[in-house]
Amino acid sequence: MRRTVLVLALCAALVAGCGTAGNEPAAPHDRTFDDRATLVVNAWREAAASAAYGQGLRVLDSLTVPPASGFPNDDLAREYAGGAYKLQATLPSDVPPAGTVKRSDGTTVSVPLVPAADAFAAVHSGQPCGGCLTVTGATLGTTTVRTNSGAATVPAWLFTVAELKDPVARVAIAPAALAPLPSPSPPAAPDALHLAQVIGVAPEQPTADPAGVTRLTVSLGVGGCDKGPVPRVYETNDTVVVGGLRTVPSAGQVCTDQLVVTPVQVTLAAPLGYRVLLSASSGEPVLFGLTVH
Repeated sequence: MRRTVLVLALCAALVAGCGTAGNEPAAPHDRTFDDRATLVVNAWREAAASAAYGQGLRVLDSLTVPPASGFPNDDLAREYAGGAYKLQATLPSDVPPAGTVKRSDGTTVSVPLVPAADAFAAVHSGQPCGGCLTVTGATLGTTTVRTNSGAATVPAWLFTVAELKDPVARVAIAPAALAPLPSPSPPAAPDALHLAQVIGVAPEQPTADPAGVTRLTVSLGVGGCDKGPVPRVYETNDTVVVGGLRTVPSAGQVCTDQLVVTPVQVTLAAPLGYRVLLSASSGEPVLFGLTVH
């Protein structure tokens, strides 16, 4: 799976022009990262309280869920992650009636749903990197995701894919019925900290139960001449802050202005559960899942 995420990362790398490297050659020590993570957590808690985080339906995972049995090979996993699909079926055209969300505490809520075409448009990148997965049909079913109130079984469009044993699911709830995650505003990280950019976070094994995982693959973006990144993680009872430190090149070294995305693995001290993932670099919540959408 490490190679799968690496190939995806290379597809996502951005290259444009040239620039001059920074002037700080040394990466900071762990305590400095912890200080940054503490600021991120405090900003999250303030935003969550202001937004009444416990109310409404807020999804913590990617709205696209991989097939239950996984992928036969790395190429197919890469195509899934990159949204590389081709449609060889006529999708149901009607807007389905309202569906039901079932929370782990037994409570339910009625939600409006989107048609299959909208769900397919959400998983399809339109610009595939490599081959394509062949969608041969779609049926309305359910999937399970992490939410702000624990696990929830939600309506989902299940796309049959010729190359996969099990369908790819896409949460079918209309966007208006999903409350957004709070948007924290931590202070900007100091330039001397040399944080890597957090591109995405996924389970090390794509089919693992998200709430039970302790091994994460974190995709980190660094400059073309940077060394690293060295992954870092900071845990609290309600959050997991992920990120990495990079070592910048010597002053005056000319480098391409390039974002290089590298997958790294981190191990949590406790299962992820229903904690919110936060980016150390931006302070923003990160949806959990292999897909880039």
